Amino acid sequence: MLESWARQDLRGRVEGDYAGDHARIKLAMNQTADALDTALGEVSGAVTQVSAAGSQIAAGSQSLAAGSSEQAGSLDRVSASLSALAVTTRQNAKDALEARGHAEETLTSVAAGVAGMNELTAAMHAIRDGANQTAKIVKSIDEIAFQTNLLALNAAVEAARAGDAGRSFAVVADEVRSLAIRAADAARTTATLIESSSASVAQRVLKNQELLATLEAIQLRAQGVSAVVGDIAASSAEQSTGIEQITSAIDEINAVTQSVAANAEESASAAEELSSQTMVMQSMVQAFQLQSSVVSKAHRRKPAPSAPRIRPSSTMQQQDALRQSMELDEIDSDLSLF
Repeated sequence: MLESWARQDLRGRVEGDYAGDHARIKLAMNQTADALDTALGEVSGAVTQVSAAGSQIAAGSQSLAAGSSEQAGSLDRVSASLSALAVTTRQNAKDALEARGHAEETLTSVAAGVAGMNELTAAMHAIRDGANQTAKIVKSIDEIAFQTNLLALNAAVEAARAGDAGRSFAVVADEVRSLAIRAADAARTTATLIESSSASVAQRVLKNQELLATLEAIQLRAQGVSAVVGDIAASSAEQSTGIEQITSAIDEINAVTQSVAANAEESASAAEELSSQTMVMQSMVQAFQLQSSVVSKAHRRKPAPSAPRIRPSSTMQQQDALRQSMELDEIDSDLSLF
């Protein structure tokens, strides 16, 4: 019996009927064999479960490592895209600030143009007022010339009545009348020119008012453009800051993902090592020849993620068997019977 145990064959049992100490020895040896047989069967089942769990852990860890590596690559690409977008956004903010500067310069130029047009309009109004005053003066000159012409005509009539004594006076009266007619013609010509100039000035005033209205509209639009460009510059700056913060967060996530991938690879390696060790243990257990019922029971056990727990009864049985086997050392003289 002990020789078969030494050959790792636990299938044999002590047969025959014995009494006294021999019966106790028989019982102890058979219980020891049963306990070892059961324990090795349980170990075989546990090793199978641990091996299956290790394979599952290794596969899951490898899958997690692959997924984490792929995710890290995706995060790298996203981070690169965000970095490029941040550069573009900063450039847009810079361009917007430059555009705002140009808009403010345009606004200043338009404001200067509006001021100049206001001054020109005021000058046109002054010219128009001067032309009106000149027209009044010319009208007065025309009236004076008309009165002078009448006086010269009356003087000529009186000179004709005076005969030879008024002949020289008649000549003077004719000259005065001629001058009055010329003055009246000049006054009418001047009035015509003044009216034409006044009309031209009035048209220029209207054109200036239209141009002034256009410049004022341009000024308002330039102010609006300057405000919008300023808002764009501020928004671009905020967007650039936000993108930089997002990029920093993605870099942190990427670092964590790479750490997860590294840990998953380590877990996969550890799980593979565990599977390898369980295969060694399985080979050691399979080297024992057990009773068929125990072996089949161990192999029929389904894999579980955790190792099987030994029942208290089995533990107590093993302890009793071991305690009883220790009694064998005290009865060496009787082992030859078996």
